[in-house]
Amino acid sequence: MTTKITVLSLPGTGFPDSADPITADFHAQLDPTLFDIILVKYPATFGGAEDSYEVSRAAGAAAVYEALDALPSGTPVILSGYSQGAVVAGDVAADIFMRQLSQYNVVAVALIADGYRPSGVGLVPTGLTMAEGYGIAGQRDTAAYGVPTFWVSAWGDPIASLPAGNPLRTVADLVGWYSLKTPADAVNWGAKMLDAVVAGRLQDWWAPWKWAGWAGALAFARGYLFDGRHTLDYIRLGYTRTLAGRLAEFAVTGS
Repeated sequence: MTTKITVLSLPGTGFPDSADPITADFHAQLDPTLFDIILVKYPATFGGAEDSYEVSRAAGAAAVYEALDALPSGTPVILSGYSQGAVVAGDVAADIFMRQLSQYNVVAVALIADGYRPSGVGLVPTGLTMAEGYGIAGQRDTAAYGVPTFWVSAWGDPIASLPAGNPLRTVADLVGWYSLKTPADAVNWGAKMLDAVVAGRLQDWWAPWKWAGWAGALAFARGYLFDGRHTLDYIRLGYTRTLAGRLAEFAVTGS
């Protein structure tokens, strides 16, 4: 490819209008002669006194489409995101492919700490091995995007590398609509949880064939809360640098 590629980048939870540290480091690694970077602003909330994750996720998708529509026709685009931003970028890429929205020239997808990362995929920094497990919310088929898709997932990150049998999966299944912003939001959260249970949409981490993954829930929770598995490891172990390098190769060769 000879034309500069525009990277539409979505930061993680808690960073609605600026890059979180992982996203900022990724941006710093991208070759400015090959890429233009646009930060997509969206709520980036996860419930509590704010809007729920699902509301934020939908608003993020709308913001990506708005950013796409603002670009000159034919602009080559890479959709990118970290954590919640990765899920939103994946949502839009999959939607564009499924609905065959040919007006958008999305040429690749780059996802950091994706909650829907499939098992066994991902770029690995030199000296490391592929992280186990898959996204805490499940696995999105690698074919769902229709374009080259690049993941990085750190070992021990419960958001992107959780063993199949880890009970933390139920947390992801039940907190999507978590919000106490208004009484109506709280009622809606309860209704959505009940719907998920009745409809059988919970991940079956408890299945006997997944017993090997039952151990370690506390270790994964600690890794998320205290040890930087979902945050600093992506910088200090070279995941952001590895992803940026692979995108540079893609920009030059088209593959």
